[in-house]
Amino acid sequence: ETNTLVQSNKNLQPEDSRSFSAGFVYTPKYVPGLNMSVDFWDTERTGIVAVPTAQQVLEREAMGGLLPGEAVERDPNTHQINRILLSNQNFASQEARGYDFTLQYQKQTPWGTFTSLTQATYLDEFLFPGFIEPEFGPNPGNLAGRTTDPATSNEGWYKWKGTSQLDWNWNHFDVIGTARYIDGFHEFILNPFNDHLKEHYVSQTWTFDIQATYDFTGLVPVENKPVPGYSKDAKEVARGKDGSITEKASAQTSNYALSDWRRILLDGTSITVGCNNIFDRDPPAANGEVGNGQNYPGFTYDATNRFWYARLTKKF
Repeated sequence: ETNTLVQSNKNLQPEDSRSFSAGFVYTPKYVPGLNMSVDFWDTERTGIVAVPTAQQVLEREAMGGLLPGEAVERDPNTHQINRILLSNQNFASQEARGYDFTLQYQKQTPWGTFTSLTQATYLDEFLFPGFIEPEFGPNPGNLAGRTTDPATSNEGWYKWKGTSQLDWNWNHFDVIGTARYIDGFHEFILNPFNDHLKEHYVSQTWTFDIQATYDFTGLVPVENKPVPGYSKDAKEVARGKDGSITEKASAQTSNYALSDWRRILLDGTSITVGCNNIFDRDPPAANGEVGNGQNYPGFTYDATNRFWYARLTKKF
């Protein structure tokens, strides 16, 4: 391991960026409740401010082309590296391009309302040639589907990520099932037999969650035919000029179906139970050049695994 120090750079220039997006929404009349949308996006940044890797600084030292603020400090006797000085630099351009997809369908039936919602993102290209290590393969400029850091593999630029939900709502019951997909990515790990780097694929993952909610407000009866003087929701019933029944605010309210304390207790109260990661899926293994101490992409995943929970909500 080598000590590194990242320094500021007074010669930095501001970044520039431009973006473009376009899309469409399709709602066919012959399939009521169906909505489909596709969005294309493209963002380019120039003069990216980033810190080079220690290996890049070493390579520039060997070629005699260190950038301002960079240095390799060595022991004068052993010539071993004591510290590498890094500096924020304006790198080359960076371009990200991809698509967002949404598919939603809702169907009302005698057994409740079913709603399906699927959202996915596809990363077509993530170009950052100023950052790439030479071992990234035949197309080193495109980072989509590769690790963000060859030395640690703490994260990846995922080509596909998506979420799909199925919701069932009936008589104040609400049940939601969720499927989550995170694509894999390629990293480079150290071969213990020859100390060379070899490519390793960090596998994709599917995780499933479920949540059920019951709203106790449904137990509070609602008057179908209001009676003058004994109306619901602090309203008084009166007849309009045309003889129809109307309601107006009134302080006099009485509900003989429920006592006041039960009405207050139930109205706006719901209970929720759920489970995340139902099948107890572990995060995928990733350690880069043995530089990732937790052995999985720590910005995307955690070690919680299967998790049960319950929640009581009261709205006033």
